[in-house]
Amino acid sequence: MVVTIFSRTYIRKFQEVNATSPEYARTLADLGLPDTWIFRRMVSQGVFLPCEDGRFCLQQATARAFVKAEGRRLVIGGAILILLLSVYVIWLIFAHF
Repeated sequence: MVVTIFSRTYIRKFQEVNATSPEYARTLADLGLPDTWIFRRMVSQGVFLPCEDGRFCLQQATARAFVKAEGRRLVIGGAILILLLSVYVIWLIFAHF
């Protein structure tokens, strides 16, 4: 969940300044954002395109697909957690019989 929050923060900041093409690319420092593993992961997946002088621009279509995939992972992770908790509760109930 934290990864999703941070990744959406990066995307939103780049959208706010319209850094969606190489001519409008910005550095992370320009936007007050840290260089984290989350951002580097997004660069490696093509969400952000590295430009010259340490600047980056947002690839809108890739960003939409990335956010959608993050949402799916969150839902699947939550479903697995609920399933495991349910199995544990059932085990606790029937372990005493």
